[in-house]
Order: sequence, then C-alpha cells, then structure tokens
Amino acid sequence: MSLNYDTYISFYLSSNRVHIFTETLHYLGDPAFVRFRLSHDHKSMIMEAYDRLEFTSLRVPNREITRSKRNQMEVHSTSLCQIIKDWFCWTDGLSYRVPGRYIKKQNIIFFDLSKAYAINPITLDDQAILYFRPGVDYAVYDC
Repeated sequence: MSLNYDTYISFYLSSNRVHIFTETLHYLGDPAFVRFRLSHDHKSMIMEAYDRLEFTSLRVPNREITRSKRNQMEVHSTSLCQIIKDWFCWTDGLSYRVPGRYIKKQNIIFFDLSKAYAINPITLDDQAILYFRPGVDYAVYDC
C-alpha cells in the first residue's frame, strides 16, 4: 500500500539549512512563527503554528519571501539539523527529505522521520551514482 503525503521538509546538512515548502505554511494558516516538537521515540516530528520565537521555533519570513518562485522557506538551524542527524546517523554533507501529513483537526504537520531519504546523489567509485528513494530497503549500519 502506497502512502500519499501532503508535503515534505528537507534538511541540508552541508549548510545546516531547513527547507519548508510554502504550501506547508499555508496549511497552518501562514503563521508568524512555527514550532517543531520531536517525539520521545525519535520517529516523528510535528510542526505547528506558534506565537513567539523560542529555541524550538522559527520566524517565518514575510509573505513576499514565502511566495517566491522557489515555493519554499529556507532557515538556518544548526541545532535542529544536528539533533536529527545524530538521531538517524545521517551523513554530513548530504540532504534529506522527510514526508509529512497535514492533520487538520489539530492544525499540525506530522513528519515521519523514519521515512526520510537522501535527495542528493552519492558517487561510488566514480562510475555509479546511487539515489536513495523512499519505499526501497537499504542496508542499515550503526554510526
């Protein structure tokens, strides 16, 4: 059974940037701030509208920025990128995309961190390029 996701969030570890699609912000009502809450089991994260700037929240740029042709909000967050990288033993320098679902009743975006996949290629022996895709089983190694 294939799951459909409403949106995605991307983590660019080489620059410690988080990319949030503007559609995701529209689901939440275009808030001034968004807050991230990480689950205790490290398998999921939610994003919700928030009323102030704190350690767990980010300021949303003004509407002109969020309506750019790139259709995404970019924020620098070393702490969030490093926490999630360490949880999942992600590789420095790679970028990862995480699927999310909008839960209207609670007005939150639920991101399934266990479904994250690398979105940039890895070159192997200068011959092959490997792309990681969701729904494909790969060998798992401890960090």
